Amino acid sequence: MLNGEELSIEDNFSKRKCGSNNECFVLVESKPVLYVPDFLNSTIAEELQSLCGPRFQRSPIRGAGGQDGTSVQADNVRTSESCAMVPAAKYLDNPKFHEIKEAGSMPEMVREVDVTWFVSQQAAGLIDVSPRMVEPLQVVRYLEPSQEYQVHHDHGGFYGKATELRPWT
Repeated sequence: MLNGEELSIEDNFSKRKCGSNNECFVLVESKPVLYVPDFLNSTIAEELQSLCGPRFQRSPIRGAGGQDGTSVQADNVRTSESCAMVPAAKYLDNPKFHEIKEAGSMPEMVREVDVTWFVSQQAAGLIDVSPRMVEPLQVVRYLEPSQEYQVHHDHGGFYGKATELRPWT
């Protein structure tokens, strides 16, 4: 739906190859903003939601209410809930993680690393970069139709501030 009208991705946007195994639709050429059908299968999507479980919390925004860009708080601009996933690449680089995995202890944490690493590899494959360049994942959910994330800019550079480095989102 776009402005209350049914919108067919296939009929309204150009298709191209993304990475080595995916086809995607280009929603905005200048950015580019891509739509990848079936990027995550239902099993992986359900696994991500399950791993987050009770960790979902009101989604914060940085610099809410005209703050200096360093404070993080809830704001009506963003009414969703989110869950930060483990930074898989950092865990995989840590020898302790491999000891834990081999010992069979902490299976839920190990599963979270495995699932988030799989998703990072999928994302990296779309744009032909290393999965280590993909940001740690964040699962966002909207429980009611009235929840939203209003128009915003993620990067401090838009405001002339060097607040963060976001190589890929």
